[in-house]
Amino acid sequence: MDLEPKPTLRSSSNLKVWEQYGDNLLVVQPFMDSLIVRGEGCYLIDAEGNRILDMAAGQFCAILGHNHRGFISRLQQQL
Repeated sequence: MDLEPKPTLRSSSNLKVWEQYGDNLLVVQPFMDSLIVRGEGCYLIDAEGNRILDMAAGQFCAILGHNHRGFISRLQQQL
């Protein structure tokens, strides 16, 4: 029985992005089969538009979620 995860990408567009920008991407899940392109609240959104509940949110998004408009606005005012 093979329990090793298989590295896969669902679409060729994901593969093209990895090939072009892979050296500059933070890889926290090297066997993930989708490419995360943004976050909204408690969700991550992949390149194909799928919403994935972020069960591993780090310290920077744990309270407000990803892409909190009010927080971003206040940060921009400070710059």
